[in-house]
Amino acid sequence: MNHYPELQLVHADGILTEALLDGGRLPLTQRERSLLNNLAREPGKVLLRDVLMEEHDMTDHELYNQIYRLRRKIGRHYVEQVGGRSGCGAGAGSGYRLSGLRVEWVEVRAS
Repeated sequence: MNHYPELQLVHADGILTEALLDGGRLPLTQRERSLLNNLAREPGKVLLRDVLMEEHDMTDHELYNQIYRLRRKIGRHYVEQVGGRSGCGAGAGSGYRLSGLRVEWVEVRAS
């Protein structure tokens, strides 16, 4: 039986306020929390770079850097890059996906 680490996403009024990996708090910036929130909606599903850039109002370079930082904090192997980084050809359909984690959503009341 495989044990997948648990990613717990704590929301208050629909906004991700805290992320825990196997009970340990992840020190994420607001942008990193927002990206993680998107990736965790459907673990394993590839979110295209173009869509993430548009949703988060980022350039390709900014997205790459934010994903790099997120991967360093959460674990490189949990945030996978799919396809290349190039904006043309085979890499045009590239993106990122969350994998290898059990995701638990927790809603708390904002005080």
